[in-house]
Amino acid sequence: QYNGNPGTIVLQGIPFATYDAYFYALSGDADNRVGRFVIGEETRWILNSSALPLPENDGFGYVEAVTTTVPTSVADVEEGNYVKFSNLTGSSLDVEFVAEGADVIVDSDGAPRLKFAGFQLVGVLAPSLQISWENATHLKLTWPASANGYVLKSTATLEGPWTTVDITPTPEGDNLTVTLPVDAASAFYLLEK
Repeated sequence: QYNGNPGTIVLQGIPFATYDAYFYALSGDADNRVGRFVIGEETRWILNSSALPLPENDGFGYVEAVTTTVPTSVADVEEGNYVKFSNLTGSSLDVEFVAEGADVIVDSDGAPRLKFAGFQLVGVLAPSLQISWENATHLKLTWPASANGYVLKSTATLEGPWTTVDITPTPEGDNLTVTLPVDAASAFYLLEK
């Protein structure tokens, strides 16, 4: 991608309910190659430089660029050779990428450059829900705190309807927990996004 004109990637038929998207830029051949990748309202900025090693076939040498605010100079953008968008949903994805930013390197024709090298979609497994006895009258439900966007739901029968459990989870280490009283009726629980 060059000259400040945006490029677009349109992906359809994505088989994952939730996934992470990685976008890679070629590094190691020039300094100050600045650009951005945009999905919906989220933007990730990237700065390539000759100081970054070329990634090896064994997976080493990759550095995530994590800048999300509009830079005013190259110094405002963290170096990296890939950006990551987490917990995406939907069977299609539109991505815009463009070389731009203050102090961007230009080639002999005066155009800024961002060498887009490829992308990867990685399916994210739904978080597991653990249920244990807190005591003789209460259940403790536990799931990873990293399960962004998931809501605890319950029902009396597997056919539903499923309703949101109206209790705010409590952080406990790397987990979230909810303690519920046990009554005589059956209950089923799940995490839903």
